[in-house]
Amino acid sequence: MALWRVIRSPSLVLMLKFPLWDDTKPKRPSSLPILSNSSFITPSSFVNVSIFCILFSRCAISSKVMNLKDAERRILDDPIVRLVTEEASKHKVRLYIVGGAVRDHILGRPHRDYDFIIEGDPYHLLRSLGIFFETKYFPLGRGEKVYRLVKGGKVLDFSTLSGKDIMDDLSRRDFTINAIAYSPQYKRFYSHPESFKHLLEKKLVLLSDRAIVEDPLRILRAFRYKATMNFELSKELKEEIYKKRELLKTVSRERILMEMEEIFLGEEVSQALLMMAELHILDVIFPEMESLRNLQQGENHIRDAFEHSVWVTILALKLAKEGKVIRFSQDPKDLLVIGWSALFHDLGKPETKTTEEEEKVHFYGHEVVSKIKAEKIMDRYPFPSDIKKRILLVILNHMRPFQLIKTGFSEKSLRRLAHEMGEDIKSLLILSLAETEEKGKEEEKTLLLELSRKILDLVEKENISHPPRLLTGKDLLQMGFQPGKYMGEILKKITQLQIEGVIKNKEEALEYVKKNYSPTQED
Repeated sequence: MALWRVIRSPSLVLMLKFPLWDDTKPKRPSSLPILSNSSFITPSSFVNVSIFCILFSRCAISSKVMNLKDAERRILDDPIVRLVTEEASKHKVRLYIVGGAVRDHILGRPHRDYDFIIEGDPYHLLRSLGIFFETKYFPLGRGEKVYRLVKGGKVLDFSTLSGKDIMDDLSRRDFTINAIAYSPQYKRFYSHPESFKHLLEKKLVLLSDRAIVEDPLRILRAFRYKATMNFELSKELKEEIYKKRELLKTVSRERILMEMEEIFLGEEVSQALLMMAELHILDVIFPEMESLRNLQQGENHIRDAFEHSVWVTILALKLAKEGKVIRFSQDPKDLLVIGWSALFHDLGKPETKTTEEEEKVHFYGHEVVSKIKAEKIMDRYPFPSDIKKRILLVILNHMRPFQLIKTGFSEKSLRRLAHEMGEDIKSLLILSLAETEEKGKEEEKTLLLELSRKILDLVEKENISHPPRLLTGKDLLQMGFQPGKYMGEILKKITQLQIEGVIKNKEEALEYVKKNYSPTQED
């Protein structure tokens, strides 16, 4: 047996079908004031229900069922939410958990970020939470009352209410899927009429045509949702992004970099990057890439330099994340080295393009120019210095595996490459394999796989990147050598021969010095 209930508000009517015995009313904490009239949904209304959201003459219908009861349980069982709610109630402050945190609880996704809205003075609540978490809150931005607490990898943001009530606040958010709030005190959901429908459909829709103007970073956020949750961008959203893409130039580079990193790490990065390329987003945030468009690369390539760079990035990240061809670390830093190296590896091609007889195209030395241009980009954006150094190393050397398979490779040459690349030898090999995959060169791919196997066999057997020292200055002093440049040259030569596999132990090193150097020889 079931009945229909209509919960009305000035802007929204919800028709809910639910079992008669679930007709329970939410309990109101006695210490809190009564909420003003606004749209709300009680979780019990969503047990075995069909949902119809009607906004004036518009009707959004979903044939699927969204179980908000489970979502509510996850929210209320969350220790962070439970603690913050208890403290808010003590201080007689209305509290809502909003946006991505609610969305992820509904979808059953893990998360580390929490967004709360506070009605009233936040000072005493934030001070109390700071004492409990043994940390201090700090303001974000200018002119906006947004505060942050960070503890143990969790990020808690607190905002004061914008507008006259929670529904007014939600109307100012980015996408319909984020226009959702939950009151753990009143045990009610609040949302835009189509929020749950779009969540079920995995569809991204802007709340208003002002959303991107108010915060252009929402452009990249849309692609992050595509990469991390595989949400589809509506046609209208794509059009808005394309028209307003230049507004990204007004966004802080730190925020842009953070969104790009999340995109690279997402499972659906391929679709996100292809869409960003199609809508000319990459050209805006990295102007150095624009000259790669329509740059033809000759008979060895099927795409222009821009499309090639995007596809190599997609394939390199795929190879790294799958770990089937080369076992690769899933540390986010290592994956980001792969992603950025691939995206920037051919930036120097426009300046180095030459065409010989029979229309043969060459890009001699483009890796050097690519490194210079990539370094300029990374000087503009706040790349960590260690990541930046690693990316530049891979870019500078990305042609070496191809040169080795063309000229033939010895164990010495493989050892030298492995030593110089250090921890990023796998990144280099994966980038080379991705390039070959993109070009569709099967013979070249076979040779690169053989080269990769031999290098990795060597690396697994011994520490080529940082080999233990066979000789020290003290050893040479005992042989009668004097401190100075000459002694340094000897030690450097021994290390080089050790890396190449010519000398394997201390006895062989001492024997080599005796045969090739004399203590009486002058510097």
